[in-house]
Amino acid sequence: MYRAITWLALQQGISIDDAAALGALAEANPVSLPDSLEPETREHEGSSQVRVAGHIVGPELRDSQVTGNVSLVSRISQVRTALVKQQRDIGDQGDIIMVGRDIGTVVLPDADLKVFLTASTEVRAKRRWQEMQDQGQDVDLRQVLQETKARDDLDTLRADSPLFPAVDALQVDTDVISAEQVVEELLAHIRRLSQSDLS
Repeated sequence: MYRAITWLALQQGISIDDAAALGALAEANPVSLPDSLEPETREHEGSSQVRVAGHIVGPELRDSQVTGNVSLVSRISQVRTALVKQQRDIGDQGDIIMVGRDIGTVVLPDADLKVFLTASTEVRAKRRWQEMQDQGQDVDLRQVLQETKARDDLDTLRADSPLFPAVDALQVDTDVISAEQVVEELLAHIRRLSQSDLS
């Protein structure tokens, strides 16, 4: 959702330094999940998509310009206030899996299950670099690593909703395990929670 507002700001030529304009943009353009039956969603099937200002965006959210500016946009309190409200509204609609750097601590602190996936900066940068290579983008791994470190610093040190795991979150280090192993660990944790609820 923060990427969607960042993308929209870039599209509309709004300065990333203009906190008031970015806050007003987030307030006036709610970000929502597109209906999977909409014809436009088929083009980006399999990718994360949202609807914003009448556009359905997916791969655009991972554009290097968006990635380079999203932490600057997300640290703006007016933007966070607007999007946290929208995220809570989505959460109130029913069961959902929600991903974000402050979901378990700020947006849905009473969620039934909280998971905090971690990996070293180097591993995450390499994964991101590989993803970009697979999309045909010719990028330097050192640049991706530098951008990853910069984003982590911004997200960890920001005054509003800094990045840290919820106290009751399951923390999983994904440095040396596969996505399938992560899923197995989560399922095992859910089974343990279910058994403790029954006892």
